[in-house]
Amino acid sequence: MTAETRSDQVRELLADFTLTESAPGTFEVTPPDWYGPRLFGGHTVAYATAAAARVDGGHRGPHSAHCYFLRPVRPSVPLTMTVEVVRRSRSFRTNEVRMAQDGACVFTMTAQFHEDETAEEWQPPSPVGEGPSGEPDPWDWGPFELLVLPNPVAAVDATEQVTRRHWVRLTGPLPDDAATAAAVAAYVSDMTASGARPLSLGRWDGYLDASLDHALWFHRPIRLDEWALFEVRCAVNHAGRSLIRGSLYDADGRLCLSMAQEMLIREI
Repeated sequence: MTAETRSDQVRELLADFTLTESAPGTFEVTPPDWYGPRLFGGHTVAYATAAAARVDGGHRGPHSAHCYFLRPVRPSVPLTMTVEVVRRSRSFRTNEVRMAQDGACVFTMTAQFHEDETAEEWQPPSPVGEGPSGEPDPWDWGPFELLVLPNPVAAVDATEQVTRRHWVRLTGPLPDDAATAAAVAAYVSDMTASGARPLSLGRWDGYLDASLDHALWFHRPIRLDEWALFEVRCAVNHAGRSLIRGSLYDADGRLCLSMAQEMLIREI
């Protein structure tokens, strides 16, 4: 991919996440044709994150989001997102997003927003070392650059071990906008590669991997136009499904986002 193409994709991505209501609580967008016949799941989550944040004049990122993928989202086909403010209190707001394509519901999200409070700070030791390193990922991730670190385990006892870890960065600058930053973080939270399949890491032929649900917790704001480290751990494979967990750290080692996801890992 040329630098010009990648720059165009950055602009397109950020323009998509800006979003303008076509009617109160309604947003419309046409997904790009970057990855084949279905939209990358992280792109879908990012659209919904941006819509949930921008409804009712809001421009704050959520602290959590819980999603279900109901049907594949097709590129180049207009999407309509409707957002309902379910509850608003002094400290919390809860929004529900329904995404439709050709009249059929394809995706749902419940997102919650919280006014920050002063409290104790703690997290486990960070895996971030001296800074970005690794081999460039040969897969085309569009407007993102990835440096892949070696998988420390690919064996039967892989439960709760890291099955995918990489440094990631958007290849263009982010605007100073919390909703857009949250949407971009939601996008990269789905960059799990084959980390859901510890016994077949790095293999793609013969497998259908598809997201079933996706949960996010935004602990701190993070700017993805700077390097961040993403780690994926697999908890279990059973009955054609995989449960994985992800952790996104900034370059200073702060845990900024946690993810949990169930995936279909059907052999074909």
